[in-house]
Amino acid sequence: MRKMTFGNIDKTLTLGLAVGMFALSRNTFAATESAGKVSHLSGTLSVKKTDGTVRILSQKSDIAPGDTLTTEKDSYAQISFTDGSGATLRPNTQLKIQDYRYVKEEPKEDSMFFRLLKGGLRTVTGLIGKRGNQNAYKIGTTTATIGIRGSSGLTMECPCPGTVGYE
Repeated sequence: MRKMTFGNIDKTLTLGLAVGMFALSRNTFAATESAGKVSHLSGTLSVKKTDGTVRILSQKSDIAPGDTLTTEKDSYAQISFTDGSGATLRPNTQLKIQDYRYVKEEPKEDSMFFRLLKGGLRTVTGLIGKRGNQNAYKIGTTTATIGIRGSSGLTMECPCPGTVGYE
């Protein structure tokens, strides 16, 4: 009787699992990479992470894609992003970092999309939108999406009477 071995199958399965786990770990790391840091803070700034957890941030705290940032009354926060851009959040502001991709060696993959849910912010652009894809830098509000190419600007979300958020 001939003895059957599964050595090659085991090696193939082990190699396949190792490659799959490496790819999965790279995707997990990419999703949680820092997009920037809190560079200045006066008052209270909180973050709601993609998993639903909420915590208070301090100066030098990391900001990641998917984060929703909220400043309280009488609070200002300045965020410095890895491409050299910056955003200053006004009091009572809520901003979602919908998308942020910046890889120094891959300008065509650049993307920055902020969604201003309420309040106001001042932005100064960095490298995203100035190199590679000219349409990579956007700010969305409930009524419009603004494309920005290498400048600074002030964006305010002002609810109209009869809409959600109007006081």
